[in-house]
Amino acid sequence: RNVYADMLPVVMRGVSVVRASAEVTVLRNTFDSFDAYLDSLGRSRRAALRRLLRQFDAKPDVSIEIGWQPTEADLPDMIRLADETARRNEHSRWMRAPRISPVVRRALIGAPNTTLLRYLDPAGLVAWGATYGHRTMPLAGTWGSRDPKAARDWSGIWFDQIARTVRWIIETGRYGLIEGKGMTDLKVDCGFTAVPQWSVLRRSP
Repeated sequence: RNVYADMLPVVMRGVSVVRASAEVTVLRNTFDSFDAYLDSLGRSRRAALRRLLRQFDAKPDVSIEIGWQPTEADLPDMIRLADETARRNEHSRWMRAPRISPVVRRALIGAPNTTLLRYLDPAGLVAWGATYGHRTMPLAGTWGSRDPKAARDWSGIWFDQIARTVRWIIETGRYGLIEGKGMTDLKVDCGFTAVPQWSVLRRSP
């Protein structure tokens, strides 16, 4: 497992090998409103997020919902989009994203404290995201969407879901949001902080 800096003294006992791991991105909610969050961003990112929110809200025959409760019939499309998105985001044949089994995905989707974000148009499910519940510091989980390059009307949807999830965090009074690893520069541009982690190898007692 990766550990934070304050955990290193606990696990580094005896001879240990330590290497830097990918950073985790965290947003601490110090904002009294969503507008205050947007105002904290750089001018271009702030303008882009506001434009995307207006653009997606104005789409005809499109439903965007946080707190959606899927049925059993929705799960195959959800799992397919998540797997397709994971494959698109692989940039190395040697560092492939772990495949999560459908059984585990169903368990995470149906967990009591999971909150789901859904984008739906007349052709079906466009995208969905899961935030795994913690009453103060939720963890952003699975994200799946149609390929934005093939469906240009949905270009920018990943940034739109970031904005909607942050708005939900602020409006529900959460302490913050853990966005996880990957795409660190883009997440930092959206107001998140990159937090270092380390992997530690040591002999078992």
